[in-house]
Amino acid sequence: MFDCPSAQFLAIEEALAETNRRIAMPSPAASDYDFEILDVVLELLFAGEYLACGGAQELELKWIVSSEEQERKTQLEMAISGGSEIRIGGFLKLIKYSFNYEAWDVFRRLSTKIISFIQKSPALSEKYKSDIQIINLLQTLDKYLIHLRKLKHMKNEAVKANIAAAREANKIKASKTAESAQNEAAQETKEETTAKTNSKSKKSAKS
Repeated sequence: MFDCPSAQFLAIEEALAETNRRIAMPSPAASDYDFEILDVVLELLFAGEYLACGGAQELELKWIVSSEEQERKTQLEMAISGGSEIRIGGFLKLIKYSFNYEAWDVFRRLSTKIISFIQKSPALSEKYKSDIQIINLLQTLDKYLIHLRKLKHMKNEAVKANIAAAREANKIKASKTAESAQNEAAQETKEETTAKTNSKSKKSAKS
């Protein structure tokens, strides 16, 4: 069924689409415990990039169409024709999905590539002006989120340090308490032994 790159990209596009998610409100595809879902989403994004570039080692967007005639076709029509082409609109969706699913490395690579690709053509720059502005805003938001993630990490580390210090203090306190209890018990034992010895000595003296 998905025997050509165009069809494969269309399948990836459909698999990543989620109507309940908002692009500018990123969140993981699943909880940290659902490793399989997280891995699948990441693999889909990698596969989309691979198809657009025509290979893992390619840096340019080899199969992104840019002509007016090609742009009139939908991704479905390209898939039916059995080609390798990918619409710019579809690739822009992939970039937005990578941001929304918090695939930060993928987002940074793809956003840089598409901006460079579009800016080479004045016609494309004009046509996709609003899309480029959205990508630029997402890039700015990404930088802001990096700052927030660093602050959160620092806060978490501080909390961990405080917890570790509190645990260590409790251990020391418990150790001192146990030592004090042992000393008291030893003192009581010593006093009892002394009392018994004195008692025996008195009895011996009377005898």
